[in-house]
Amino acid sequence: MQSLGSLIAALPEEERELVRLRFAARLSFDEIAAVLGKKTSAVKMALYRLLGRMEKQLEASHV
Repeated sequence: MQSLGSLIAALPEEERELVRLRFAARLSFDEIAAVLGKKTSAVKMALYRLLGRMEKQLEASHV
């Protein structure tokens, strides 16, 4: 069974940074986009895809 912490630790640095900026630093999507030099829509898409993938991994590990 995987924990959320182990999933986050296994992420590539760029994805870990997205998680940190959104949930630890509590930045808005616009603020994250400014920090990373990306479009807001790209940040939203990347984060939602990442969270969806992580959710599936957590669900699979609890079966």
